[in-house]
Amino acid sequence: KNDHYPKYIHLMGKQQAPYCLITVVVILLFALVIVGAIPEARNSIIEQGNKLRAVGPYGCFILIPISGFIVIPLGLPFMMMELLNALIAPNFGIALLVSVISKNLGCSLCYLIGKYMIREKILDQLSDSALYKGLEIKVNQSPWKASVFVRMTNLPLFLKNYGLLLPKRMTYFIYIVCVFTTGVVSSAME
Repeated sequence: KNDHYPKYIHLMGKQQAPYCLITVVVILLFALVIVGAIPEARNSIIEQGNKLRAVGPYGCFILIPISGFIVIPLGLPFMMMELLNALIAPNFGIALLVSVISKNLGCSLCYLIGKYMIREKILDQLSDSALYKGLEIKVNQSPWKASVFVRMTNLPLFLKNYGLLLPKRMTYFIYIVCVFTTGVVSSAME
């Protein structure tokens, strides 16, 4: 056994080195920096928001399927969608409603994907991890407290959504109620 080689992550039956995942993250961060640094890119995003606003006062509801089926399950920055939502929505209540519905829809899809498609593959990689064992212990002691605690941390939404699915005791009801309650609070603050 060669310990100096990177451990491989099994994705869809193929072995891929972890640097492939790191490359995707670097590309996404690079894209965000470009959007922030280049005024033309930033103006293009604002222009798209203005087109959605032209649909009418409730054009922000178009963002629900985009956020719920694409942005949240893929782990893309949801904050950008909330900012676009705030730009388009006619008032705070509508913006909060769209944001909470988007989060619940996206997290429900994450639950289905995580629990029934990728959970075993992830557990194969993390079964010896102290972090996973600690999460499993805390969820077994009190799934509500553990879920709310993880949801209120400053971890990326992607890690919260898929990480909370790993313990066996995490049910859909606990998961989605905690997504809703913490989602209302975080969306209202953002």
